[in-house]
Amino acid sequence: MVFDGEVCVVDDNGVEDFQGIMKEIKRKDHTIKNPKYKVFDYLMLDEFDNQKSERKLSDRLTCFNMIYDFSKKELKCIDVLTQWGVKSEEHFQELAELATFQKYPELAAKLAELMPMSAQDVRAVLASRRISVEDSEIDQALVIIRQHVGVE
Repeated sequence: MVFDGEVCVVDDNGVEDFQGIMKEIKRKDHTIKNPKYKVFDYLMLDEFDNQKSERKLSDRLTCFNMIYDFSKKELKCIDVLTQWGVKSEEHFQELAELATFQKYPELAAKLAELMPMSAQDVRAVLASRRISVEDSEIDQALVIIRQHVGVE
């Protein structure tokens, strides 16, 4: 099994800090306090090795969620990114037109696929490429996502 996701640091209030993990990782002989692994996708090893899955993302995540729900107590450092499916090509295009995603179109595709609903979840996706984005652009992405999911 392969869990596709990002490691982040969680403070005492449960707030995630995706930028903070980079500082933590660079320290030698250091144990990260309150790590959290945010899972975006779940693949079998052969799917990961072949870089292709015959299963839809929603099916893979349904499988992962069954495992996660059953093992939640043992998986304290793992959390699941809340996701919704992309509704249309128009939706993808709106995300792709944001300035940051013009430079990284694959990230617009990832956001369109994952449909994160919080700023922290968007940062998690961007952290996979070590990209820092202004809060205003994250807010714009969330507005587009919420419009297409039907959440105001």
